[in-house]
Amino acid sequence: MPKVKSVFNGTESLSFLGPKLWNSLPDELKNKDSICSFKSAIKQLQIICPCRICKDFVAGVGFVDFAKPI
Repeated sequence: MPKVKSVFNGTESLSFLGPKLWNSLPDELKNKDSICSFKSAIKQLQIICPCRICKDFVAGVGFVDFAKPI
């Protein structure tokens, strides 16, 4: 994991979250033999994504995680 100095360009960046998300996937998903089978399997996976993109923005509050599975 790279060292980070900020949230927006650090812990919310693809270079930080990419390896973290990949490591959280089950091995049987990582070992799929085609991109099509990987895509269909990941759409059925029930995980809570830690990135800001998957959270809703509420004015005056900020980013809120309503625990929506991806």
